[in-house]
Amino acid sequence: MPSLPDVLLCGAAVLAISICVGLPLARWLVEEPRLAWALAPALGWAAFSTLALPILSAVGFSRAHVVALCGVAVLVGVIASFRGSGRAENGPAVPIWAFAAAAAFAILPALGVWPKLGEGGLVLAEPLFDHAKIAIVDDIARLGLPPGNPFFGGAGGLAYYYLWHFSAAAVAALVGANGWEADIALTWFTGFASLALMMGLAVRLGGQGLAAPLVVLLSLAASLWPLLRLLFPADFINGALSQSPWPRSWIFQAGWVPQHLASASSVMIAVLILTRLAGPRSWPL
Repeated sequence: MPSLPDVLLCGAAVLAISICVGLPLARWLVEEPRLAWALAPALGWAAFSTLALPILSAVGFSRAHVVALCGVAVLVGVIASFRGSGRAENGPAVPIWAFAAAAAFAILPALGVWPKLGEGGLVLAEPLFDHAKIAIVDDIARLGLPPGNPFFGGAGGLAYYYLWHFSAAAVAALVGANGWEADIALTWFTGFASLALMMGLAVRLGGQGLAAPLVVLLSLAASLWPLLRLLFPADFINGALSQSPWPRSWIFQAGWVPQHLASASSVMIAVLILTRLAGPRSWPL
């Protein structure tokens, strides 16, 4: 069974590292400094994981190397944050209570990965079917890089979600947790980071802080298909609506495939970077 203290420790570790790395980068990226906190978790995770993979592949994946790399990343991020904190804090901001709501809502998909003890034994929820890749996390944590069973595509390249499982293995090695505990923590973090990112974009586009909680509320939306199938005959539904699979909601994607959510968040950040590159030149960008 996963240990709750270890899960909490993993979640706190990945959140702290991502914010320390992402905050100074986000302040370069957005013109509104108060929105940098919303972008920092997703941006920091993407930047740190992308750099940590080749570094740890070169020097060797071990707990000592992971601890040293994380320490350096946090130290550099904190120094850069203080040096770049002189800009005026103006413009709309995401309310603190909206961040707290997003963190609480992100627990819901993480619960789908947590095993439950029942009278008949251990009960596993359906999302765990897609989280069977937890074995890869433990493989990296024990044996290093590359993993014994990496996700190779047809062309021989690593699939994009490999980076998500690598980051889970790094967190597991950092705090001494197992792969299951790190997977639960990363599922929570990915959900929170995606909501924080979208809250920041909503506030930036809407110009008001109250746009942020709407993102959290809309994240619980789901398809009306099951309800419509209860209210109307099957022939009517089949004739009136397309039979193509409906778009999956945030709550489904966050629980089943958090690596998809992390990938989508990285794409949104890449779009922001592209829009900034169209303006005055900036070597950091």
